[in-house]
Amino acid sequence: MAYSMVKIYGMCDRIGNVSFPPSDGQMEFDKPYSDSLAQIMDEEARKLVDEAYERTKNLLIERSDELIGVAEKLLERETINQDDVIAIVGERPFDSADNFQDIIKQSWKRKDATVEDSKGEDTNDETTIGGPVLASKNLYKN
Repeated sequence: MAYSMVKIYGMCDRIGNVSFPPSDGQMEFDKPYSDSLAQIMDEEARKLVDEAYERTKNLLIERSDELIGVAEKLLERETINQDDVIAIVGERPFDSADNFQDIIKQSWKRKDATVEDSKGEDTNDETTIGGPVLASKNLYKN
């Protein structure tokens, strides 16, 4: 994932907004960048992994009481749900979307998919389907 961030998605200030996506199913014998750039990519990917490791370790140390509580609950019961986690850890420290449950419920509903719908015309017939992508038309209408 770190290499993708650096090499494919250009998420690295040191290299900049360049992208070297893999070719589709073809063997690459020559890379389109220098050995020195490859070394920088290695360094930046390693830096991302090291920073993520440190943040994670510090968070686990900082929140060790909650971590132990979750672990004990999991030893008691094989699975836990959101209510169990909230009882142990508490509410989220940041505001979640007020309509989060509505978004989840609506992600399984959409207008009847017709050719007209794909052109932007509406029908009032809702059907249940799997997936938020098709529902996004209904959720984010102006």
